[in-house]
Order: sequence, then C-alpha cells, then structure tokens
Amino acid sequence: MGGSLTVESIQGEGSTFFLKLPLSGDQQIPFTISEPEYTEKKVYHWNNKKILVAEDEYLNFKVIQIALEKTNAEIIRALDGQEAVEAVLMHQDIDLVLMDIQMPRMDGYEALTRIKQINYHLPVIAQTAFAMIEEKGICLKLGFNDYISKPLNITELMIKIDKQLF
Repeated sequence: MGGSLTVESIQGEGSTFFLKLPLSGDQQIPFTISEPEYTEKKVYHWNNKKILVAEDEYLNFKVIQIALEKTNAEIIRALDGQEAVEAVLMHQDIDLVLMDIQMPRMDGYEALTRIKQINYHLPVIAQTAFAMIEEKGICLKLGFNDYISKPLNITELMIKIDKQLF
C-alpha cells in the first residue's frame, strides 16, 4: 500500500496524528478539519457509601473494584448469591448491591428475592452476560432497580450506580 501513520504526542497537551496515503495520478480526496472533541470524565465521590459486589469471577470483580476505588466507596465482595444474602444480613448499612446473575450455589435472581425480603428499598443492579432486550425486561420485572450487560461499560456502570445512590 505504501501509506503510513505517525503520531506526535505531548503529555498534558494532546496528540497529532498524520496519515499519509499514496494517490495515483491526479486523484484528489476532499477532507474537512474539525475541532477536537474533549470529554471530561466525571469524578464520583461516594464517601461513606458501602457497595456489595456479588461476582464469582475474579477478573470481573477486579475490573469493578478498580473502577470503584476512585470513588472512596467501601467495597464488599460476595462470591455467590448465598454470600450476598449473608452480607446484607451482616451489614445493614449497605447502600447498593451490584449482582451478577449467574453464580454458583445461589443465582442472582434467588439472591435478589431474599435480599428484597431483608431490605425492600436496597437498590440492586443486575449484571449479566446476556445482552438481550428480553433479559433487561425480566430483571426489571423481577425487582432489580437497574440492569447492565457484560462486558461492562465502566462509564455506564458508574452513571447507573450514581443514579441509584442519589
């Protein structure tokens, strides 16, 4: 092809990308230059908030833990639905539950039912690998306060958690 892509980057200032493509003969390619888009990530401050993460897969939990650490929320982990129910019983001050649906011993649906019997007003967000529209409807109908599919979009997750906490 004979083209190239290079970048010049200055930390804290930005990057400039150069794309060179060979043209044959007198070919011309129309182009437009637009202003760069800047998006600032919202910083969440959930001091004095306690979040229970019910997730059996270590890697999935680690991703969530890293995202939540920046918020200063206290994070509790449950490895299955049974542990999630026990955690809600032991920690009456939990502010939110992030619940995986498919876990060993007790799935997220059964855990939700038991948690809502303990504290009906405790917000519980379902997280599932089934990214189907029907799945979201089922989760909301069963009593989950919100739903997010895997792989997790961290920005979306943070927005959903913030909405439930406040």
